Order: sequence, then C-alpha cells, then structure tokens
Amino acid sequence: MSDSTLGVTTTSIEQARLRELEALKLLGTQAEQRFDRLTRLIADVLEVPICLVSLLDAEQVWVKSAFGMPAGTSHRRDTFLCHVTLYQGQGQLLMVEDATQEVELADNPLVSGAEGIRFYAGLALFGPGGLPVGTLCVMDTVPRTLCEAGIRRLRAFGQQVEHEITITERLRGASDDLLDQAFYDPDSSLPKKLLGQEQLQRLVDAAQAEGRKGALAAVHFLHFDEFHTTYGREALSEAIWLFAERLRRLAGPGGLVSRPERDRMMVARADFLTMEEAGQWAQRVHEDVTVPYSVGEGHRSALVAIGVCEFAGDVASAHELIRRANLAKEGSLGPGLRRYDTSLEQQVRRRDQVSRALLKALENNDLMLHYQPILSGRSGRVVACEALARWHSEEFGFVSPGEFIPLTEESPQLCRTFTRWVLSQACRAALEWNLGMPSPVAVTINIAGSEFYRQGFVADVEEALMATGLARDLLIIEVTEQTLIQQIDDAVGTLHQLRWRGIRCALDDFGTGYSSLSYLRQMPLDILKIDRSFLDNLAVDQTAQEVTRGIANIGKVLKMDVVAEGIETLEQQSVLCGLGIEHMQGFLWHRPMPLDVLQQALKAAMSDKGQGAIRCPDSSVTDGSP
Repeated sequence: MSDSTLGVTTTSIEQARLRELEALKLLGTQAEQRFDRLTRLIADVLEVPICLVSLLDAEQVWVKSAFGMPAGTSHRRDTFLCHVTLYQGQGQLLMVEDATQEVELADNPLVSGAEGIRFYAGLALFGPGGLPVGTLCVMDTVPRTLCEAGIRRLRAFGQQVEHEITITERLRGASDDLLDQAFYDPDSSLPKKLLGQEQLQRLVDAAQAEGRKGALAAVHFLHFDEFHTTYGREALSEAIWLFAERLRRLAGPGGLVSRPERDRMMVARADFLTMEEAGQWAQRVHEDVTVPYSVGEGHRSALVAIGVCEFAGDVASAHELIRRANLAKEGSLGPGLRRYDTSLEQQVRRRDQVSRALLKALENNDLMLHYQPILSGRSGRVVACEALARWHSEEFGFVSPGEFIPLTEESPQLCRTFTRWVLSQACRAALEWNLGMPSPVAVTINIAGSEFYRQGFVADVEEALMATGLARDLLIIEVTEQTLIQQIDDAVGTLHQLRWRGIRCALDDFGTGYSSLSYLRQMPLDILKIDRSFLDNLAVDQTAQEVTRGIANIGKVLKMDVVAEGIETLEQQSVLCGLGIEHMQGFLWHRPMPLDVLQQALKAAMSDKGQGAIRCPDSSVTDGSP
C-alpha cells in the first residue's frame, strides 16, 4: 500500500492531530478500568478474542487498553493496520477478512509471527477537536467477517470510547478550574492563602540570601460585610479589584499581594536596604489603602486595620511572619496601623490567661452586672436600665469590659455561656427592681453579632423569661448597626421572632456604620439609639445638630423611640430636648451602678412627687440623681 493509497494527511493536519493527542494527556498513563471494561465488553459482544484501544503519535502506537493481547508500545511500521485505520473518515470501518491474502500484510510480524492474526476490523477514534487520535479494533486468529449487526455495534462502541476520551478532557478541564479556584481569588486574581504563603516563603528566602530587608502588611477591611449588604456584589467586586491594584503597585514587580480571606489582603516587599525604608513603605500602604474611592453616588474611605511586621534575617518562615503581622493587626483593637513588637506576645499570653479565667468566673458566677438608667428627657423618669457586665478578678483585679467582652465574642461557646448568664441575671434583676414600681422600668441587654445569628438564641431568650417570670415587654434586646447589616434577611427573621414574642429590640450605635433607610425600613425595630460620637460639640456645632435632628425625625417617621446616649453636660441635654429627643442616657445623671444602688435610686425617685428630679433646662433641671 502506498502513501497515496492510505490517504496520508498533509503535514499541517498531522501536526494539528498530534497537538490534539498531546492535549488529551493520555499517552503513557496507567490502565483505567473504564477503558478496560469496554474492551472486554466489545470482545464479548462481537465474539472475538482480541480488542484494542490504541493511540498513535508521530512514530509509535501506544495501547491504552487491551483484551486478549499484552498492552505496550511499538513502532507504527511494525503494527498491523492501526495507522491505516487512523485516516478513515469518522464512522468508516476498515475490515480485512484474511490478512494472509493481502500482499502488504502477509509479512507483518503480527501475521507471520506467533500471534497469527488473520482478521482485523477497526475504525478511527476522534478527539474533542474532531481530529483522529487513535483506533478501536478487534482481531482474530482465524479468517472471518462481521455481519451488518456486528458492524453497527462496533461503530456504536467506537462512539462510546470517544465519549470516554471527551470525558477525560472535560475532567481535566474541571480539575484545572478547581485548582484555579483553590489557589486564586476570582475577584482579584490574587493568590489565596496557601499559594500566597508559598510565594511569601520564596520572598523571605530571597531577601535573606541577598541581605535585604522586607515588610509584610496584613490588611483587614473592617466593614466588608456591611459594604456588601449596602452596595451589592458588583460594587464589592469593583472595590476588591481597586484595592488589589493599589497593593500591586505598592508591592512592585518583585513583591507579593495575596487575598487569604474574603475581608483580608496581604502585601509584602523585600528589596529594602534598611529597616527604616521598610517601615516607611508600610506607612505608605496605610495611606494608599485609606485614600477615598468612588462608590454609589459619592466617595468613601476604607476602614482598615493593618498589622505590619518588618523582617531581615530573624524570620525564617512565612508562617511565622504572617502570625506576627496578624498579631499586630489584632492588637490594634480597631482601625489604624500597628507594627509588631515583642510586647504583643505578652498581650497574647494575657488574653489566653484572661479567657481561661473568664470561663471559670462565669462557672462560679463571679461576674456581676451594673445598670445605667435611661431617662425621659422631660420628666426625668427612669424608663429602662442598660445591663453592663463588670468583672473583678482575684488574679487580675478589675478587668475592663473593653478587654473581656471581645474575648467572649472570639469563642462561640464562651459567648453563648456569657449571653445566657447575662440574660438570666438581667431578667432576674429587672423583676426585682420593678416590685412596687408605679411605672415599669425595662432592662436592655447588648447582644453580640455571633449570638444574634446563632440558631437557638431566641430559645435562650425565651428560657430566661420563663425561668425568671419577667414580663416580655420589659426586656429590650440591643444590637449594633454593624451586626444587623451583616445578614439582613436573617436579622429580619430574628427580629420578627422576638417581636412576635412581645420582646422589644433596639438598634445601638446608629450612624457609625453604613446607615441606610432601605434596610432600616425592613427591620421591625422599636428603639433607635444615637451614638455618643454625634454629641461631641453638639451645643455649638450646627451640622451635628441638624444630623441629630434628622435621626430623630427618622425615628419618628418609623415609629421608633429615639435614645441619645453618652450625655455628660446640661448643654447637650438642652439641645437634645430642643431637637425632640425623648430619652437620654449618660453620666450627667448616672454612671452604671450595682443592683442594690439602683434600687435605692429608684425608691428615691418614687418618693419624689415629680417622679424624679431630672428636668429639661426650661423645667428647672438639676444634675442630681433620682
């Protein structure tokens, strides 16, 4: 048979065919049950002793699956008719009933040798790109033929083998996609945690080898979830890309930028001559990240906490460098930039010790609640008291709530234990102080975000009310604006469950997050608490007054009571009364006090004919306590 007889394709087509075969990555792979199962089935159905699935590269035939003959490779010139069948059209069958009668085949080793092949029937197998990559054939050691039914079945089996080849490519493509998803962030194209740490290690190793200094900055976007809820997914993706680009510019061509978590990015550079240069670069990271950017219909600055760790030859591992940068970030306790120093290690040890002591204190009921009254601005009557946890530890002395409250929120189990304790103690105290009161005084309890969204939280509230017997309308659950924005749909559901049970809810720190009327209208809230930051210079700041008036009007329209907290001067009280704020809270009247002191104050207020001595400036206000 001549090359023209065999229909040998042109060089360009053959090269394309070989590229498609290589792309399948099947050459040289191990046997696979899915192909072996097919060759066994084909041989059984067609009643032939031999069935092969072969792949043909430029020079060799490689048997992917064989039944009735050992698998292996051989040169194309030594094979039977595989290389001839390869150039048949799709679905076209090449059949030789007796190879000894074919002059070109009589001397073939498979015919003249021990195998003694006589019969051959085969067809080309085509890859996903439509080019032939191999053959499916059946053989026998005796002359024979295939009937029409046998030919149809062989063609059908050929399509099934091609299907398996296509699945191979699709599985490989899916595998590549999964690897991309595992190692790269889709929004920013930045490396994720594992790949980022690996690249950082190479950066550290190179810096040490070259005697260079470097710095790693861990950037935490504090209002990430609020931004998503307020502005939507598309705006969030744009912001992520914007900050990724800013950090890429800061990292330079030899640096690193990664996104280990949804709300965090890391940027590192290691080409500095001095530690001072590294520190100056870290400061530029903070400055560039906080530059305002366009979002919605205006500009906003990112609220970020950044932890920085400079390094030279003292840090050998990327893991340790990341730990130190994160430690610095967490030690900042809010927005801003903080550098790692060894004192942070002592803080970590103290946090661990305090956390363990706090758990023990809760078990032994060693904490206590203090209560700060909320008053009617005009009548001075106490309408509610906010429960605030206090802890005097035998080991550490007085521990600030600013230290131990965040520790409870870091541990789900500790947070739940703490919340249950507060609910029980506060409800019991409110029941006690309301005995004999002519007008009820509610208790407000602050709830952490993780607790508010926890399944079973509402049941814990219900249990505390039933165990103490406190009337449901005397309990107010207080959550921050940032908490509610995180998961609006879930928040609305929890608020509805509480309202259905007759429990009121207050929105604390209103105005400090991504305040939006769109979400505020959705939520069944009863009370709006204006954050104390609005009261700075309230007596002389006209803008602050107008903003506060606007918040009061929002509360009125949405049928919410409005409470101003953090009041310390008579001037603030006077302005707030003039702005229509009905309820107030602050050191002007009371600091948080133990239950027994509160009960004495309430009794004193009851004995006053005016139901308390607190009045607005136009009503002879005093600075005494009720």
